[in-house]
Amino acid sequence: MLRSERRVFVRSGELIVGVLNRATQGPESWSWFLTGVSRPHDTWQGYADTEDAALDGFASCWERWLDWAGLEQVVPLQRTPTTIAALPR
Repeated sequence: MLRSERRVFVRSGELIVGVLNRATQGPESWSWFLTGVSRPHDTWQGYADTEDAALDGFASCWERWLDWAGLEQVVPLQRTPTTIAALPR
């Protein structure tokens, strides 16, 4: 199965702090990663079966980052979805 790529940017306020990506082939699966901020040595990416599970995994990672940075969440994380059309092969 070939489907359009779906990319979801995760924002904390105005800063994009993460990205969720849906696989374009095979069973639905998602990857996520932290972006836009300095990272200590740790795991800052992961995989999930659904978009909601990917966001949950990312949110857990974001909480670890906030703890590491000595910061606290002021506004809830927000999703900004984009769809990129699949190109014919």
